[in-house]
Amino acid sequence: MAEDSDPTRPVASPFKIDQDAADYDELRQFVARAKPVLLRAFAEVLSDETRKAQRSLLAFSFVVMLLALGALRFSGTIKYGGLAFSLEAALVLKAASALCLYFEILVCIRCFNDWSSYRVRGSMPELDLDALNYELYVAGPPRPV
Repeated sequence: MAEDSDPTRPVASPFKIDQDAADYDELRQFVARAKPVLLRAFAEVLSDETRKAQRSLLAFSFVVMLLALGALRFSGTIKYGGLAFSLEAALVLKAASALCLYFEILVCIRCFNDWSSYRVRGSMPELDLDALNYELYVAGPPRPV
């Protein structure tokens, strides 16, 4: 009983320790080589701001579609703080369409910016290699010390 409670005593393992350690090292080296490749493939392309603009465009274009199809009607008067404004339904539809167009242009610009930065991030190893080749060309091969 006293022998079982000794914490310094090695525990018998059903696995071959040397073989498992070699397999683990090989797996760790493979993951280290594959990680830069996989990170680029599974990286998020769009930023949070772009996703918010996309959601706003989706919601607002749905409202504009309902206005255009006549499923959503506008009474023509807006009362705010004791002031009353009268607007025609056609004017409201034009204003909503203009705002929808603004959101669409905003999403296009943001998507292009995110895509461009994603491409630059993905080509950083290639850019580093080009810089290394340039330095080797300019400085020549390393000289022994």
